[in-house]
Amino acid sequence: MKRIDIPKAVAIYRKIFEENGVPKEKFDEAKKHNPVAGKEDLSHCHALLDDIMTYYDKGWLAEAGYWLGFIGGIKWKKGVKLETINSYISSLKTKTSEGT
Repeated sequence: MKRIDIPKAVAIYRKIFEENGVPKEKFDEAKKHNPVAGKEDLSHCHALLDDIMTYYDKGWLAEAGYWLGFIGGIKWKKGVKLETINSYISSLKTKTSEGT
């Protein structure tokens, strides 16, 4: 089984989110969320990166891997590959500015 470099994966996601202006905002668990909206779940994923590194630093590799997989699952659900995430985020910005 191939091991993943968790800090490297987190750094890649963090760079992509920051370069594309995706804010760090965790879901408000008291509110309902629209899983199709797009920006809200990416903001949550961005916020999770700090938690993932905390788990990693504590040696909780299974927990860190679980949440890194969660981010991968969000990307998969939206049909986004790592290579195309920048254009996907850009398309969300365009939709928001057009009022859709």
